[in-house]
Amino acid sequence: MTGMATLAANLFLGIDVGGSVVKAAVFSDRGQEIACGRFPLGTVSTAPGRNERDLEGIWTAVCTAIRQVIDRVPGGAHRIAAIACVGHGNGLYLLDRTLRQVRPGIVSSDTRGDALLDEMAQHSAARAITQRRGQRFGGSEPALLMHWLDQHEPDARDRTAHVLFCKDYIRFRLTNTLGTDLFDATGAGLVVRGTQSWDEASLLALELGPWAAKLPPIQNSFDIAGTVTPDCAAATGLRVGTPVAVGTMDLEAVTFAMGSIDPNHFAIASGTWNLGMVIVDTFRSVEQPLMQSRCHGDRATLISAGSPTGVGNVSWLLGEVFGQAQPDWPEIERQLAQARPERAGPIYLPQINGQAGRPQAGFMGVTGMTSRHDLMTAVYQSAAFIHRQSRAEIERLTTNRLSLAKLSGAAAKSPVWSQIIADVLAMPVETSAGSEEGALGCAIVAAIACGRFPSLASAVAAMTRPEKRFEPRAEFLDHFEYRFTRFQKLQEALAPWWAS
Repeated sequence: MTGMATLAANLFLGIDVGGSVVKAAVFSDRGQEIACGRFPLGTVSTAPGRNERDLEGIWTAVCTAIRQVIDRVPGGAHRIAAIACVGHGNGLYLLDRTLRQVRPGIVSSDTRGDALLDEMAQHSAARAITQRRGQRFGGSEPALLMHWLDQHEPDARDRTAHVLFCKDYIRFRLTNTLGTDLFDATGAGLVVRGTQSWDEASLLALELGPWAAKLPPIQNSFDIAGTVTPDCAAATGLRVGTPVAVGTMDLEAVTFAMGSIDPNHFAIASGTWNLGMVIVDTFRSVEQPLMQSRCHGDRATLISAGSPTGVGNVSWLLGEVFGQAQPDWPEIERQLAQARPERAGPIYLPQINGQAGRPQAGFMGVTGMTSRHDLMTAVYQSAAFIHRQSRAEIERLTTNRLSLAKLSGAAAKSPVWSQIIADVLAMPVETSAGSEEGALGCAIVAAIACGRFPSLASAVAAMTRPEKRFEPRAEFLDHFEYRFTRFQKLQEALAPWWAS
């Protein structure tokens, strides 16, 4: 036996099933990224607003990413002390009685449920249900997707034995155990506020009673759900018996990785969704947020606001409009950095996942003088405007005094984009060290679950650190205030047209 094979199991594997890529990364207990594996995820759009993934395809991507990272870790799988998974919230992943997929998984960017939002708002029980669950209805959440399946695919409902969320399916394949965590369950709007129980009464009131018995047990994110099975080990190269934590949704994981567990922090996730988040001890409001998720092991609540207006806009612009299958990001950054921020240019509305009757994407104000860089800048600015709207909503709903924005995701990897967000928010913006926030948040969960740290605060303090800080530039604040006002007025003006 070599000395390498006797190295201690003191590393933590995080598996992040993202909007377009599976990432598997291994971290030390000081947050150092040891190695990372990535594999693309295929998403199929079966109709406008419908985005789905084959479950076996997801698992194949996860296995490939895990094998990549294990091959890059000195000592291999024997160094991994514990594992955790994260994935997008909401959507639906359905298994039958033989634990095979009923239909392709529905992902969080899917907006087919939007068509039911007006119907849900007029439902006689909707107002009381909204108060019970503590958040308003959203187009990709399970209740609306269940309604859609009842109407369009009743056979899928009848064949379903188990409802899971994204990360729960991956953990099932790792451990052969079924369950979810409180963050995912409350974020889905299926739990009575203040409890850890599924809201069966609301499901009955919404005529979704048959789905109640299909929901999984609710556990603590930091508990051990099971261990790696022999079948999983054969497929991934992991060590049989490696502990696997229950895990959490990607939103909570990225707040951990950003070190954003302070109620004065405005946490920003720039991924498939553009989301703003803040931690509160308790939350009571007549108006309900987009999402109210119980977090930190049920010791706090994460309030979220935003929309699926994220990096899909950049991918579409570069790929479909500019024809850049492999963008030269350093060159894009260099050219954007040379442009003056106060330059007049088009306004972009980033609802790239929109469908008939709902807001959709588009440029306004394009002229013969508009350049590629003007279009790219407009897309970057649109994301910042969405974050400003999210901040305004959160400040209206809470008493938190937000003093610092913590940025994660695609925007955090771009100094130009990060600076635009600081200017639009008129607030300092910090990015964190490391490139894989979701996977690092997973690793933090795994480290707590296996007892390496006694608390979330101690784990975050040890495993995260800020990297860059962007201050808002006073000379451009009026310009961005004007641009933001035009952005809002454009949305308001187009609302009747979209609805028609």
